[in-house]
Amino acid sequence: MRIIRILFLLLVTISSVYSDEFFTQSSLVDYRPIGMIGDVGVDFKIMDSAVCLRYNGNWSGSERLYFSFKEENVEIKEDGFLYTILFEWEKCILLGSRFFLIMNPESERYRHGYKNIGTREAFNLGTRHATFNETLIKSIESTSFLKEADTLYLPDLLDKYLGYYNYNPTTGTRPPMQVLNGDALPWVEGVEGPGIGEQLIITFTEPSNDIVVLNGFVDRNRKHLFKDNNRVKTAIIRSDDSGEPFEFEYFFEDIVQFDEIRFPRPAEKIIFEIKDVYPGEKWDDTCISAVLTREPDPYINTDVKNDVDEEEQEKKVYSPDER
Repeated sequence: MRIIRILFLLLVTISSVYSDEFFTQSSLVDYRPIGMIGDVGVDFKIMDSAVCLRYNGNWSGSERLYFSFKEENVEIKEDGFLYTILFEWEKCILLGSRFFLIMNPESERYRHGYKNIGTREAFNLGTRHATFNETLIKSIESTSFLKEADTLYLPDLLDKYLGYYNYNPTTGTRPPMQVLNGDALPWVEGVEGPGIGEQLIITFTEPSNDIVVLNGFVDRNRKHLFKDNNRVKTAIIRSDDSGEPFEFEYFFEDIVQFDEIRFPRPAEKIIFEIKDVYPGEKWDDTCISAVLTREPDPYINTDVKNDVDEEEQEKKVYSPDER
């Protein structure tokens, strides 16, 4: 029965990750930067229901490589994370909505960001041309939060789980590269029990069509925390503005992915209420790691091109300092 359930979850995961509901922007047919292997940039795009990666080895001793994978190449492991083989290495991946990240520990060769950007040490994303991921979220409040010693698991950083980094090679300017914010903590409800009925109150800077939720305690260096703590199983989403009222339930699969929750209409303010949870193996605390929005996307409506000239980029030999 467990094997059947794992296969079922895999099919559900892939259908949601690769469906038109998630990848609809035309820019996804163009390569966009997602991270680094050593000092070499890696780009991705979506084509024919496959994630296509490009390893930009374009200086002396390196070569440009291409790689792609589909649903049959993805494995859901006991920790709830998705894994696949990328360039002959097994990597933990996090994807959904407009996001794609590699979640292997920062101590490994593959890391998101340039040098220290995006690691746990680089919690100031305002340095070296790195900024928080832009969203339509003005504020996130909660009806409770957990306090452990001097650590407060507030909702303040939910929309700052990700950042992006800009760099300018000699031949031109590349689009922003998605990085992790190592200083971001999840929101954890602070009442007795699993937090049924606890709420996030999300106000937008302008009417938004959606929220993108990273459910559970998601830490690439401490993956066990996802299953150790509660995860939301079902949430009630309701409007809390002057528009026509709406309310619906959203069901989360018990896996690590970005869930894009679409609203019946653009909303200025919504309430996210915990209705049911997946119980944690160690603690009875329910966690959410990120609340973002699909827009604005730094790769949409921009004049910045990923490659100034493909042929010239192939010929160009960079020094490490130029990257």
